[in-house]
Amino acid sequence: PHFLILCMAYKYGRDKGTLKAAEAFDKYIDPKITRVTLVDTFNKELTDSLMVARYFGQRYNMQRIDTCGENIGEGGSLYDGMKARDPSFQVGTGVTIELAKNLRMNLIQNGYGPYTDTVLSSNFGDEKKAQAFMQADAEFRKRTGYNLFTRVGIGEVSEAIFCTGDIFEIDGKPFSKVGREITNVDYTKLERVI
Repeated sequence: PHFLILCMAYKYGRDKGTLKAAEAFDKYIDPKITRVTLVDTFNKELTDSLMVARYFGQRYNMQRIDTCGENIGEGGSLYDGMKARDPSFQVGTGVTIELAKNLRMNLIQNGYGPYTDTVLSSNFGDEKKAQAFMQADAEFRKRTGYNLFTRVGIGEVSEAIFCTGDIFEIDGKPFSKVGREITNVDYTKLERVI
């Protein structure tokens, strides 16, 4: 999914890449397929999710948060004064409870609560993380009447070798998702596949 957004961003600009990817998917994919838009590519989860929700209007769609561990989500807080993972998953880097709440509240307050749901992914094979988010969902639902999220991409459920298909350049120019820039990667561990 980041690949499509990056290609659209390369053509239309980073501020429009996520929206253009959602529009293209919507135009060319069977309408029976649920519209799910990845909104973390440029670390503008709140901005991009609202832009996509405006595009879909009252048509049901889902926003997927997969913020990488190198980033604090848009509008998020540092953990213990640092850019680090919070063992309680409340704040800090990656997909956090704070980020999920901020994104949902932004959509609800702008009138898109009934038409949107959230998909969370990234490290939900961690039982403690899954439990923390289930508790946060129950509290959020009780307080707002809306789910915090409705789907989870599990990730690392069993022992596995981590791999990623990140894009680092397009047409010979550095171009990547935020947090995975060429300067943040040890190229000695990468193997070019195409």
